[in-house]
Amino acid sequence: MPPPADILLIEDDPMTRMIMRSLLQESGYHVREAEDGEKALETMKSREPDLAVLDFYLPDMNGVQVINALTTLEITMPIIVVTGYDDPELARQVLKAGAKKFVHKDSQCTYLRELPAIIAEALETAVSP
Repeated sequence: MPPPADILLIEDDPMTRMIMRSLLQESGYHVREAEDGEKALETMKSREPDLAVLDFYLPDMNGVQVINALTTLEITMPIIVVTGYDDPELARQVLKAGAKKFVHKDSQCTYLRELPAIIAEALETAVSP
């Protein structure tokens, strides 16, 4: 049996980060955390995760800036951007920058039920020829 996928969860809100971490761990993933873009970049330099779940609005940078920094560092794992803003233009920007998926954090939290399947699909397509 292969080891669990290593997910880097980049989320500045402690409560949301705790809930998402628990959900992902219950889904069988190994989860590391960062509360801002700079910490995320430092974490990825030491060991690139299999996938990153990235909140778009962080205290020190936004999701596009994080994705651009990763591209500069030649870090290429799939990135799923999550945000409370259901904005088609924002979605277009992050997908154009290189995110695999844009997920809206809706007020009913249905995104939490969908997130494990979204991650599994992104990981599967990342290793498929």
